[in-house]
Amino acid sequence: GCRSKAWRRSPRSTPRAPILRGAVAARDFVRAEAIAAPLRPNPEIGVTAENFGGVGGRGDQRGVRALQTTVGVAQRLEIGGQRAARIAAAARNGDVALLDFEGVRLDLARDVVASLAEAEAFNRLIAVERERTRLAAETLRAARARVEAGRDPPLQAQRADVVRAQAEIASERARRDLDASLAALAALIGVRRVELPPRAAWFEDTGPIPRPPIPADPLLRLTGNPDLLRLDAAIMAGNAALALQRANAIPDVTVQGYVRRSRDDGETSFVAGASIPLPIYDRN
Repeated sequence: GCRSKAWRRSPRSTPRAPILRGAVAARDFVRAEAIAAPLRPNPEIGVTAENFGGVGGRGDQRGVRALQTTVGVAQRLEIGGQRAARIAAAARNGDVALLDFEGVRLDLARDVVASLAEAEAFNRLIAVERERTRLAAETLRAARARVEAGRDPPLQAQRADVVRAQAEIASERARRDLDASLAALAALIGVRRVELPPRAAWFEDTGPIPRPPIPADPLLRLTGNPDLLRLDAAIMAGNAALALQRANAIPDVTVQGYVRRSRDDGETSFVAGASIPLPIYDRN
């Protein structure tokens, strides 16, 4: 029902409505979390150098003659099911984000329709007030003519003048209300200006609105309600987050494998190890 060049956008482009842009950003953030959730911890590479630059003694360790170089990698292993818990939590958060986006989209559609109807109502009111002003002006001219002819007292002309002034004020108020309503509509859909068509046929349609049958059970009436679906998804997301934190409470094991090279005798040896944090202070 409204015309605006900026409103014609490609379906794949970023929406202009500010509230919808925010919902899209929140949805993209959750999608990014879902991409990162299955990723495992990065391995670590380590290099150590030993037995060089000694002080005192026989001097066997002085310089770099007895240098021992150790190179290896360490990998942290999530043994508490953290990866699966992250994936499940990301999926549940994605469900909530999609329902939030759908709720924002529906709210925006409702607000746009309501704002458009209000703007059209003010547009129709302007036409009514202009006609009222025209009739009041004609009444004033007739009243002045009757006063000049001595048929009516001057008070009648003064009353007609007051009615004309009130009609002009009402017409100006309706015009300002229309401007404010169009500005609010433009802000909702994210454009600079909105113009109404000369005549909106949908505004005149006062026929009955088809409604689906309402179940007698109050609980069945809530089936499919977006807010209820969002709350159910939020509960499942909260449970998934709790499961993730419980999994994070299980310490991870870090396995290590190194290769050691001694410069003095050219010997190569292997070093293996493992470490696990002690949950003394931080138990999650």
